[in-house]
Amino acid sequence: MNDKRLLPWLALGLVAILFFSRLSGFAFQDPDEGRYARVPQEMLAAGDWLTPTLAGVPYYEKPPLFYWLVAGTFL
Repeated sequence: MNDKRLLPWLALGLVAILFFSRLSGFAFQDPDEGRYARVPQEMLAAGDWLTPTLAGVPYYEKPPLFYWLVAGTFL
């Protein structure tokens, strides 16, 4: 390959390495992120799609549509 064709592939490879190497390094950063993941898990486990709960207590911080969408990614 000539150098003009190799340079974009090298740049793409470098960007991919820098991007994908950081993905597994971060857990949930904000306490809210964990809550917004736990509420849909509880909805799925209980089968109650109308009342979002967190640790068994009704949790109405966000509309249920948000939790339904997140729960759909868990299926």
